[in-house]
Amino acid sequence: MLSALASLLKPIVFWRLPEWSGLVPAAGLLRISATVDAAAFIFEYLLGVYIQVYLITVCLAWIKGVSFEEGELFRFAMRRFSYVLEWAGIVVAVSTLIVRVPLVLASLHEYSRRPRLPADCAGADERFDHRVLFGPNLTGAP
Repeated sequence: MLSALASLLKPIVFWRLPEWSGLVPAAGLLRISATVDAAAFIFEYLLGVYIQVYLITVCLAWIKGVSFEEGELFRFAMRRFSYVLEWAGIVVAVSTLIVRVPLVLASLHEYSRRPRLPADCAGADERFDHRVLFGPNLTGAP
């Protein structure tokens, strides 16, 4: 239910984010948007999978020439969706763990505003650039 609510509130939240920039710091806005997007993704993905299962069922009924009442077709698609739900759940879990959770965690970390690179060290910029461009075997490399 929380995911469905987040999906309903997502357009409103993203529409109001520019106006909230004066009230909430940028890190807070990033945290809000990442959290709402992660929660809404679950509902949106599963709803999309159900719609696909329903439409495939409708096409199958048309091709086979089977006559169904709309309610019967809806219930049949729900039963088929329960079989698809296992794989859809795996896709949602993997996507959430690989993409959504790191975004939410990055928004909680105070250093997430800028990625840290080896070249960020003081005085290492020129040496790093030189080694990247010319390789470590170049004679006279610092």
